[in-house]
Amino acid sequence: MVSGQYWLISEYGGISPADIQIDIAVNGKNIVTYTPGGPKLLREITSDLVVGTNNVLFNVRPYAGTGGTAAAPAAQLRIYAGRGTMKDGSVSLENPLIFDRPLDAPRQSSQTLLLDVK
Repeated sequence: MVSGQYWLISEYGGISPADIQIDIAVNGKNIVTYTPGGPKLLREITSDLVVGTNNVLFNVRPYAGTGGTAAAPAAQLRIYAGRGTMKDGSVSLENPLIFDRPLDAPRQSSQTLLLDVK
């Protein structure tokens, strides 16, 4: 049984394009699709995890959004994955893993993080 709560939290700086989406899968199961520039991603993923090492796959793909703008050269997207606690509507993570991607990077790519769960 997984101990504690685990979360995905997005953060970006600069202008975000609406021409990519990120499919996020945990242990081979798609759990959420995130569009930079939309609402902030704040998702508890505890029920999708197992004790031990979990694969968290971030699959970036082109998306025909509704209007987006080009990313500013310094625009950066980060999605944090890790154990944390929610208090007063805010989540604090302990030593999170970070999916870190410049928004002007290729529109199609993937990255896997290995999340150790207790």
